This record gives sequence, structure tokens and C-alpha cells, in this order.
Amino acid sequence: MNNSTYSHFSEELSSRASEQQHSTMYEPDFTNFQLSEMGIKQEPADDDESEHNKTDVYYDEDGRRVQDTNYGNGNSHQVPAEKRNNLPAPRGSNPRKGLLVHPGYKWEDMNPIVRDPLCSTDSDLAYFWPVYVSNFRCANRNDELDSVREYFASKGLHVRWWFRQKGRYFYEFQRVSGIYDMLVYFVSEYDTYLAIRMCHRDSYNGYTLNVFPGRVPVYFEPLRSVEIMKKAKDMVYSEQFYENHVKSVVPQATITSVVKFDTKRGAMEFKRRSDMTSAVEKVNQFRCKPIRVQQQKQRFLEDDLLGEIELQLASNANVLQPNPNDRYLRMLLKGNRPCLKIVPQPSSTVIPRKKQPMDPMLRQWLKRQERRIVKSLVQGSEPICNNNRNKKRFKRLVRKVQNRFARGEIV
Repeated sequence: MNNSTYSHFSEELSSRASEQQHSTMYEPDFTNFQLSEMGIKQEPADDDESEHNKTDVYYDEDGRRVQDTNYGNGNSHQVPAEKRNNLPAPRGSNPRKGLLVHPGYKWEDMNPIVRDPLCSTDSDLAYFWPVYVSNFRCANRNDELDSVREYFASKGLHVRWWFRQKGRYFYEFQRVSGIYDMLVYFVSEYDTYLAIRMCHRDSYNGYTLNVFPGRVPVYFEPLRSVEIMKKAKDMVYSEQFYENHVKSVVPQATITSVVKFDTKRGAMEFKRRSDMTSAVEKVNQFRCKPIRVQQQKQRFLEDDLLGEIELQLASNANVLQPNPNDRYLRMLLKGNRPCLKIVPQPSSTVIPRKKQPMDPMLRQWLKRQERRIVKSLVQGSEPICNNNRNKKRFKRLVRKVQNRFARGEIV
């Protein structure tokens, strides 16, 4: 992108004309609890507080400059303040109406030469600029990358690469629910700015997206945010379920962020403190409690997973190179954009249902294994699982029986 072709952004960008109306939640995969919560590893609590660079500037969700209320910690999910006034304005944008339009790409833009000083690696990854995306709905995980590229291409943005965690407990939940979080890499800092401004709180497949910086932490505003926790231990909810429930009991409330930390906990930020107070008084599908002073909105940043990212890049050295056969890239270079496929939504909200009754054969197997475990523990030997497919379930059963021994329920 040739920055000399643009004028400077105005200091203040007006807020959007109105809040987007989101589609009714549809969770066909959420209601399938073949993979119960017991089958998902628990995420260890992370109470460590890291120090971040201090700043006296804060931008709210609509990009408006407001007084810093986050105890002196860097909290802007926009471009840093010292760079904000130097960003170019896109052709076709109208700051007065809050409209942003990407000006388009040239082939030379596909080989970025500006390194991000916030990147902790000396590799070519520093030439690309990530955003953290969550609550991205994709029913078929084999189409996930294509769906990500298509969505951002419809906004005029070229996605060079993406990274999603694999082999961890939260991925198992995401795989079943079809709702993902990831790091999405663009070719310029300007693209990440537009991605955050245009796509954060946008509705895609009936779910409201979260889009934040991928290298800089963003924090919840404690005075108008709450931590949310589910009530039923045999249910797992999406971000959209929490938001839709609040909207049903407090229709006038304006929500600026809903984020999940794991399968049990999340957080919600409101535009006004009065909205938060009303919601806390009326919600009944989950519990609320005060949020920590420094609670990060992104579940992970690039630095948190840099080792995994570099391993994946090492296994595919050309993944950061432009692909002339990329159909979305060819469209963007010609000034065209793909049309998103519209996923039909039901007329009413679908509430996640409880787990189905346990299969009789599985129940019998568990009883047999429990008798074997009790017998082994009484004899002083270590219980051994004879089936590798059920090894995790067997280990949980062993711990359950050991706890019963400790409580004196088994003699």
C-alpha cells in the first residue's frame, strides 16, 4: 500500500450511526454434547499480573478518545496514540459518518518491508501484523481457513496467514461447537487498524465477532465490566448465548465486548455502568461477579504462543509468501470482493440442552472398571487401563475412586 496517496486521519472519528442488530443465535453443534465437559481438560488459573507500558490515552470500542480509566495501563485496542495521527485515511472513507473503505492493493503491497517493533522474533513474521479474532463461527472446520479469508476479503482485507491453537483443551470445545479463536495476519499495520474498526462487533453467521490486536494486550474496563460464570455444570455456552440472554432481559443495554476465557468463565463489558448494573440484577442463566482490575480480553497473544508459531512456520517455509493462485488475492488486486454466503437463522433462540442420558453399555463398562479399580487399590497395586481409547476416562475414574477411599466411603 502506497501511503503517499492518502491524507491523514482526523483526530477524532465519530462513533457508528447505530449499533448493529445481530442475528438470532443458532447453535446446532453446541447442543451436541457427545463430547461432555468432562472430556475437556481444565485450563489452569492464571493469576500472574504482568507489567505493561503505561499510557495516558484510551480509545473506546468505537475509536473515540476518552479519559483513561484503566489505572494507567495501556488499554487501546486501536493503533498506539503516537502513531494514530500518522495513519493515512483511505479513499472513499467518510470520517464524519464513521465509514471506512479499504483503498485496494497493488502487487508490491504483498511484500511488506516495514517490521513491527512489537514483534519478539527476528524472523519474517515481524513483517506481518496480527489481530486476535474470537467467536468466529464455521460449521465445517475443513473450511475454516477459507471462511476466514473470505470474510476479511469481503471487507477488502487480504489475509496472509493465520494461526490457531491445536491439541489443547479449548480446541476440543471449539472443534465440537464450530466456534473458533485465532491470530489472523495482515500485510500492514493499516490493515489491522481497519480490521479492528470494521470487523469488531460485526455479525458473521449469527455470531458477534471480537477483533483485537494480536501483539498488544487489551483490558476490560473494571467499572463497567463483570466476570460471567455458567450455572449448570453439564452445559457449555458460547459468547453469543451470554449476550443474547442479556439482550432478552435488558433490551436497552449496549454491550461492547463478550469474551470467554475457558469453558466455564468469561467476561462482559458494557458501554455504560448503568447497563451493567441492570444486567447483573436481571440475568438468571449465569452468575456475575466483579472483574479483576487487569483482565485481558484476548485469550492469548502472539508472544504467548511464539514457540508454537515458529515451529509451524518452520514446517512450511513458504506460507508467508504471496500466492499468485490465491483467488481472494486476485479478486482484491482487481478491486473486487467476494459475496459472503448467508447462513439461514432460526426464528427463535436455541438454548443449549443438557447432556443426553448415558449409554447403557457405557454405564456397564464404567461399573466394571470401577470394580477393577477398587480391587486393585485394595490389593495395593496400580489400576491399569486395558483400552487406550478410554485411558483419559479411566484415569478420571481412578481419581474418583481414590477420593472415595480418602473420604472413607469405601473400606
